[in-house]
Amino acid sequence: MYERWAVAYEPYDMEQGKFFWLRDSCGEIVIFGSKCEAERWVLAEISFGMDTDDIIYIRLPRKNA
Repeated sequence: MYERWAVAYEPYDMEQGKFFWLRDSCGEIVIFGSKCEAERWVLAEISFGMDTDDIIYIRLPRKNA
């Protein structure tokens, strides 16, 4: 079964529950194949100044679901 995960970080509207999404250089939301893969990426790139308490891992529905 193929999973899809995205990473949201740094809230920009806490009252509305809105966060910035991790995006690639083209502006597309980065999709990971597993939560573990997303977590490894975040830990490797944590230098971009985010607090790990502000990171949310979101499981997305499968494309064909």
